[in-house]
Amino acid sequence: MRDKYGGEDRLGLVQIRSVAAPKGDSTVNLLNRVKVGLRPNEQGIGGHGWPLPWRNNKTMKFAAMGVALLGICALSQAQVSKPAGISVRGGLFFPSNGDAKDEAKNWIGFGVDYKIGNLAFGQDAVGLSTYYSISVDYFGKGDFSSVPVMLNFVQRTDSLYYIAGAGVSFSKAKLSATQRRTGTDFAYVLGLGYDIQKGMTPVFVELRYWGNSEARLAGFGVYAGVRF
Repeated sequence: MRDKYGGEDRLGLVQIRSVAAPKGDSTVNLLNRVKVGLRPNEQGIGGHGWPLPWRNNKTMKFAAMGVALLGICALSQAQVSKPAGISVRGGLFFPSNGDAKDEAKNWIGFGVDYKIGNLAFGQDAVGLSTYYSISVDYFGKGDFSSVPVMLNFVQRTDSLYYIAGAGVSFSKAKLSATQRRTGTDFAYVLGLGYDIQKGMTPVFVELRYWGNSEARLAGFGVYAGVRF
């Protein structure tokens, strides 16, 4: 197939053609201009061209980038001291909103925490420690998903610990049969955890409540995980 410029259009591949420069522009006359062939009736950047794959999966991209970033931080810390201060968890999320429940009563969920440092208050009590961390999580199903990025406060008494955090959620929600919403929302988390196995690689379980200004993405998460 030939386009209106005389170049072949093979499935929207890049085409190169020579374009005459404006009269008097001797420099531009020496250049070849590049024209990108666009497939009609497709929506991409600017409403034209092939759709970029990540635009259809932006939420998962944010989650993967966040997990990778925290993993790099933890590995860098691990070269200096042990433990690395990273926790990885996976489990199920149970939405509390009726519209979200219609999508599915439980969704997949996973996340990673990175311990930034200890806090001074509470250190004098025997068995009590307090620290703060950053975390990235993902939970979703179908047309609903959330990627909360949080700054957390954690207080631990031996094997039992409490979590409180706040941050931003990169959200996707179904408004109606034909409408979808994507955006950023305020989010927070309250949780309770317990170390069921200590040692070089502790194993833990957690119960978390995820709050969100997008009410369709609020609910409880149940997780199991390991620390490094």
